[in-house]
Amino acid sequence: MSKIIKPKKIGITGGIAMGKSFILAHISSKDINVISCDSISIDVYATPLVQDYLSNYAHKYHPETSEINRKIVRDWMLLDNRFKQGLESIMHPEIRKRMMESSCDIVEVPLLFENNLEKYFEHIWVVSCSPETQLKRLVNRIHDEKIARELIKSQLPIEEKIKKATRNINTECDVEEVYQQIDIGLREDL
Repeated sequence: MSKIIKPKKIGITGGIAMGKSFILAHISSKDINVISCDSISIDVYATPLVQDYLSNYAHKYHPETSEINRKIVRDWMLLDNRFKQGLESIMHPEIRKRMMESSCDIVEVPLLFENNLEKYFEHIWVVSCSPETQLKRLVNRIHDEKIARELIKSQLPIEEKIKKATRNINTECDVEEVYQQIDIGLREDL
């Protein structure tokens, strides 16, 4: 008999560098328990199964690589779809398992729609901003415009995410207005 999975209240998603972590920090500041799949992925990334996969891949395809770090892995994921699919097939089930085992009702899931996780949430909030702001934020974070453009291109367009969401939190406006959008969402959805 399969275990019945109770949906989480709110899934927060959006494009890279659109403000998901900012939204989560504000919610957390209200003493509401939240969890981030990015944080979970850091723990899963460190597991022996993932590290063995990375080591074997590096040995086979990149023997010149002396140290495997997250930047190198990110680059490999952009360049080699087979590597990306293999790594995701190891990491995503474990991330999903830990997400669902969490007692938190609000979960930040960067690739919620890309991984068809809608069924796990009663409400889905998409965090958005303009493409220009997104690119600027991401370039400021990673200092490489070419990689930034590739990372953005690798995700579902924000317009598609907004169409599938139950709420859009626009981070293009001033901070107080963003907080107001979040607070209204919490009152109505939590």
